[in-house]
Amino acid sequence: MILLVRYVFIILTFITISVAQIKQPRGQPNPLPKPIQQPPYSLIRGYLTFEIREYLAGSWIIADVGPFSNISMGVQLLNSYFDGENSQKQSMTKTVPLLIMKVGPDRFQTSLYIPFEYQKEPAPKPTSDLLHIDHLPTQRFGAAYYYEHSPSELSLSFFSTALRAIVGETISDEYDVEKHGYMYANYDALLEQEPELLIPINLL
Repeated sequence: MILLVRYVFIILTFITISVAQIKQPRGQPNPLPKPIQQPPYSLIRGYLTFEIREYLAGSWIIADVGPFSNISMGVQLLNSYFDGENSQKQSMTKTVPLLIMKVGPDRFQTSLYIPFEYQKEPAPKPTSDLLHIDHLPTQRFGAAYYYEHSPSELSLSFFSTALRAIVGETISDEYDVEKHGYMYANYDALLEQEPELLIPINLL
């Protein structure tokens, strides 16, 4: 009888331990990624190959990188700023798109939108002399999907001619890259969105 009681006790103990192990959490699942922030805009009109958008005024962190060969340096500076290399040592949610902007002869900038929570309050100041924060006004852009990293002057000319036809300006003038510049918008892979070519309409 005593042996039977011991045997039953051992079995019950084994079952209790097994159930306890099953109920124990096996580690929390990876948290879902935070929604990816983008600068807000309104779609003015959509066409077969491009859109006209109006981006609202907002603050951007901008890196002055000089020639195109320094683009990767500009991207690294922006990433470091968002990872906490700023006046407040504050890590921030990364935004999209990454803008690569041609702003003059062999002069480029890289830029990211400041997160929403810092649009109304002062954002952390950059610690690098190559970075600055600029508040850009509400502006309209032509936006077209683009698959090359550096748009050719020919593609820019065709795109700007189409935009001129839409906004009612002369279509005979050629697009002057050095005068007007352009923006190449690269999106996060999670969005599954192709890069875009952006041309400011008010500069055409």
